[in-house]
Amino acid sequence: MGGTGEPQIRPLRTALWTGGAILLVSLGCIAVVYVLSRDVLLAEVRHGLMRSAQAAAGMVDPAAHLGLTAGQPVPVARYDELNAPLRRPAGLGNDFAYLYTMIRERGDDGRDRMSLVLDSSKSGAELDTDRDGMLSPGELLIPYDMGEFYDAPDTIRQTLLSGEGIATTDAFSDEYGTFISAFCAVRTDDAVIAAAGVDLNATYFLAQCQHLLMVTLACAAAAATLSAGIAVLVWRSRRRELQLELGRQQSAADLRQALDNAQTGERAKAAFLAVVSHELRTPLNGIIGLSDLVLTEDGLQPAHREMVGMVRRSGHELLALVDGILDYTELDTGSLEVRSEPFDPARPLESIAIGIGAAADAKGLDVALAIDPLLPARVLGDQQRVRQMLAPLAANAVKFTSNGRILLCADAVPDGVRYRIADSGPGLPEAVRQQLFTPFVQGDGALNHHHRGTGLGLATVLRLAQRLGGRLSVGDGPGTDLAVVLTLPTAAPARTWPQAGLRSAQVRHHDAEIRGALVRDCVCLGLQVINSHPADVLVADLASLAANGGEPGDLVGAAGLVIALAGHAEHARWAGALEKLGVRVVLKPATRLDLGSALNEPQESLSALLRALPRGR
Repeated sequence: MGGTGEPQIRPLRTALWTGGAILLVSLGCIAVVYVLSRDVLLAEVRHGLMRSAQAAAGMVDPAAHLGLTAGQPVPVARYDELNAPLRRPAGLGNDFAYLYTMIRERGDDGRDRMSLVLDSSKSGAELDTDRDGMLSPGELLIPYDMGEFYDAPDTIRQTLLSGEGIATTDAFSDEYGTFISAFCAVRTDDAVIAAAGVDLNATYFLAQCQHLLMVTLACAAAAATLSAGIAVLVWRSRRRELQLELGRQQSAADLRQALDNAQTGERAKAAFLAVVSHELRTPLNGIIGLSDLVLTEDGLQPAHREMVGMVRRSGHELLALVDGILDYTELDTGSLEVRSEPFDPARPLESIAIGIGAAADAKGLDVALAIDPLLPARVLGDQQRVRQMLAPLAANAVKFTSNGRILLCADAVPDGVRYRIADSGPGLPEAVRQQLFTPFVQGDGALNHHHRGTGLGLATVLRLAQRLGGRLSVGDGPGTDLAVVLTLPTAAPARTWPQAGLRSAQVRHHDAEIRGALVRDCVCLGLQVINSHPADVLVADLASLAANGGEPGDLVGAAGLVIALAGHAEHARWAGALEKLGVRVVLKPATRLDLGSALNEPQESLSALLRALPRGR
């Protein structure tokens, strides 16, 4: 293919590959959901059929049934008496079509045959052809065709031969309608004497199967239509790019026009991503919701429950990726709304610290807040967007830090507020710093080998900071140190903190920066921090105490008031015992409000504390 043919074919080939890949993935997901839904439906129907067959078998008196098949004439009244329990449920509605029993006996030709004994559709008078009030064996036992007996090895024959109950969802039709069946053995103490059968009307079951198939076909058609639409859009985009490339080889005027067209195409793709992200949320929420409903069903087999759980987890992961793409495209297209209303600038950082506390504690990380006393009490801005910007930075700090601490700081600066998130992780190589905020780039493979994603997190943070009128910077020291400076007009001046009072305080923590933050909190709460013993108030970290070979019991009586900082595991283990001994236990990360609450709680008398000491040992 020569000339301009090959360039013209390339966009079409790309579009076909893209549309085909999307279609294959969509059809695969639809097929998985269809198979799982069908298996759940069939399992529920078989379970219901088996219960009905077991109930029918329970209605049959084995000894009386043996009397019917003993080869002796049976009174019509006796037959009706034994058949009555089967006739009652069969007459309640359209679901129970027929209830009956069958036996296996030797025919005149020496081969096994299957014969009908009790039948909910027949009365004794209908079977009494000679009208003598007695049912002879020929009138009572109605033989079934031998071919049907041997052609159904997994239904009646297996029940009669092995005693195993069978429920089949393979519908069969005759002149009376369409049915599905189940069979259960009727036993004496040592043998299977008959099989109790139940024929249920299969109309509703087949309608459910048909409805499931129609929904699946509709989803497949929608996926095919969407794939075709995306392929057309890709083909148009690729063709436009090709035209721009050819146009750039002409005059300067053509070059300017080509650049305008390229920008238009980028905006169209960004808008398309935003629309597709919105549209993907609806079916994803449907998949997640239906998975939740299926998981609430009783009688769901463990294997099916695990498969539905996998569908649900995959849906949540895909929804998180779609949300990230949606945030990025909203920033890219300029459609993100930002409000301006008063809020406490420390509140977003405090809520984030509490949010990452459990994950950080599980990795043995210390999380601490360092709030500047000069921070304004209220600023004008969008609290939700500030939190949205800071949350990925804190989450990355937890993700990439294996040991040490994470410090969340908020400081007052001349033009607004400076938020800083620092950790003691491995730090960032120079090559990673240069492309840290590039969309769809996650740094080097060693850093992200176990942390996959779209690569949009920090790119979204950068654009969001710019949208809020701020700037983002990266420190060059050890660990990772990310700072965001936002220009937020002051709505209320800084709080007036009490002067240092007569009470002294001592702070014990192995990390210097966290200790400095705790000292600043104590000063804001009106305490005079000292390094010598004794002090009126002791603020001690349980993890630091354990690292130095101490035990929580060592804190009892160490000061007039002892405040212990504990992680989740330490809090669950020691909080009850320490509080009985007069030690105030605060769950990390501790805010200034938490310390103030512990400091101002009514304190027990020294005599009460001494009385508690023997019980705590």
